[in-house]
Order: sequence, then structure tokens, then C-alpha cells
Amino acid sequence: GPEQHGFMVAVGYELYCRLLEQAVETMKGKKIEKKENTGPRIDLQVNAYLPSTFVANQQQKIDLYRRIATLENKEELKDMAEELKDRYGRLQPPVENLLLVMRLRQLAKEINVESIEQQKDQIIVKFNQEKSFESNRLWELVNRHRKKVSLHAGKKISLRIKSKFLKDKEQQELEYIINILEEIRANELEKEEGEGEKWKRELKF
Repeated sequence: GPEQHGFMVAVGYELYCRLLEQAVETMKGKKIEKKENTGPRIDLQVNAYLPSTFVANQQQKIDLYRRIATLENKEELKDMAEELKDRYGRLQPPVENLLLVMRLRQLAKEINVESIEQQKDQIIVKFNQEKSFESNRLWELVNRHRKKVSLHAGKKISLRIKSKFLKDKEQQELEYIINILEEIRANELEKEEGEGEKWKRELKF
């Protein structure tokens, strides 16, 4: 329920589901194998969960959380949204937010984001240390969003996005962050395609 969602978003859905599995195994008296969580860490003050008024059955809810945690792309996410609508009716705002946060995690994995954390009125998107960027493209992106986005470089590159996550604008804020990550991903795909064309020319394909 709502009392769990803050913890769940903070630790990430994969780890959350793993903790659920461990709790069940512990109750059964089985030995728990230690596994490392390698996914990006997301810590946002956002209502993203499956309310009991949407999914009343606790076992179904746990199963859905596990399935949502394994979704790998936008298409699978859309299929899940359709299934939820068919089974439980119109998606409530916390459910929509849940799927948006999952999309955020998918993109974060793709572009080597280490963490997305909320600090007061800003969101810090921190990239892994080995992450490399084409500086011109990154500056262009920041310049396009200069009213809300700033770039910080150090041992790890990070983006700072102005955001308050007001209750009536949670979905809008999540969609904005997703849009930023989508732009970074698109730039990287464009760069990869450009490098492929260069190799073709050199090899006369």
C-alpha cells in the first residue's frame, strides 16, 4: 500500500522484489543466497505504487510488482498498461506514476545512469564514472533546457533538474525527466549510426 511505495521507489523495483522473495524464503526457513543489486538507484518523492483500491488482492499485487520489475522496454510497458486497464479498469495516478518510474529505470540502465535522486527542489541524475559523452551534444541538450537543467562535471558527470514534484504535477515532472533521458539516448543512437556509416565508407560497403 501507500506506506510501502516510498521505500520501494528508493531501493528500486528489482531490489524490492528480491526483498519480498527473501522475506518469503525466510518464513519458509530456507537459506538466502546473497545477490548484488546492479540497477540504477532511484529515490524520488513521488506516489508510485499499486493502491489497494486498484488491486485488492495482495498476492496479485506482489506478482504485478515482480512482473513490472522485469519489463525491459517501452513496448512491454505499454502492454502492461493495457493489461492493467483490462483487468482493473482505468489507471489511477499512482499506477501511471509507477509505470513512468519504471520507464525512467529502463532508460537509466540504457544510458549508464548510476542514480536519480531528489534533493529538495532538484533532481540529480548521476552517471557512472565510465560514462563518456560527446561534449557538444550534451551542451546542446543542456542549452535547450537551460531554464530547468544544468550540467555538473567532476569525477562523475551529473545533470541537475529543477523539480518540486508537487502532488498535482508528479506525472508531468516524471515525463519531463524521461524526455531528457530520451534525448540523451537518441543522441547516442545517432552517434552510433554515424560511426557505423563511417566504417562502411572506409570498408567500401
